Amino acid sequence: MDNIEFREATLGDIDTIIDFSWRLCKFESNLVSHFNPEYYLSDQFKELLTNQIASENSKYTLAYFGDRPVGLMEAGLKENYPFRNLTKASLLQIFVLEEYRNRGIGKQFLRLMEEWAKAKGMKSIELNIATNNPDADRFYESLGYKDWEKAKEKLI
Repeated sequence: MDNIEFREATLGDIDTIIDFSWRLCKFESNLVSHFNPEYYLSDQFKELLTNQIASENSKYTLAYFGDRPVGLMEAGLKENYPFRNLTKASLLQIFVLEEYRNRGIGKQFLRLMEEWAKAKGMKSIELNIATNNPDADRFYESLGYKDWEKAKEKLI
């Protein structure tokens, strides 16, 4: 995999995570009009991120090519039905710099995510894909992810 190394993110990686999160949201704002990339540059997001990195219920992993960060995976545990005591692992984002795509980084991020989720006792992983992002849809389907629910949203 071209000498790509994967490392768990620390508080020292906040600026890199913010940069990648901003880039991904900037891309997604072309797909979903109400996404606001500027939020990822706010002190509010930085504070939230600081708490998330420290949480045992969150996982942030960075991919490096040498000393250069080239990708980010963010995951967490999500209580879908607290009254049923049901918690799922949730893939929140994967971002890989364009020039490093198609080298297996996304697949390795998912393998690491699945190992983490299993270690946490999870039985499934959920993720969301914008309906107008067929490349992401094909990528996840090629790795065994299936459609199981259709969500709708209305801006108010």
